[in-house]
Amino acid sequence: MKSSKSLPVASAQQCGFPGCSKQAPLKCSRCKEVRYSSKEHQKSHWKFHKKLCVPPGERISWPTTPTPASPAGPIAAKAAPPIVIPVTAPGSFAAPAISALEEVDDSEKCIICMDRVVNVKFKGYSHSMTCRECTDETMRRGLPCPLCRKPISG
Repeated sequence: MKSSKSLPVASAQQCGFPGCSKQAPLKCSRCKEVRYSSKEHQKSHWKFHKKLCVPPGERISWPTTPTPASPAGPIAAKAAPPIVIPVTAPGSFAAPAISALEEVDDSEKCIICMDRVVNVKFKGYSHSMTCRECTDETMRRGLPCPLCRKPISG
């Protein structure tokens, strides 16, 4: 990983395709962060990765101290790297209750951070693609499901 503004990846040398732990010599040509072990993995993963793929010059980092644009203060006071997701106006959506989630056991990697293991599934959805931390941030911001883009409701 380059800096705190870069997309989190599991390992600088590990394939970003969920379930693959092979060495990854190929980089995403757009974000230059996510790596793949083969063109097939890169092509198959693109439908998920393209929603989160941000060229280096277009990345944002979440403020950790109050600024004129965010007088409320820190967005997240965690030691984890920032989550790069589309920005939504603060407070424009109410986050669903935590009861909208189910714990699941899955060995896939989160499609948002591509670092932690997938362990959360939204109730009423047949897919499980995010970790608890990214799910909490997605819900807090009132964003839709990162896979199917349907609204998340409690």
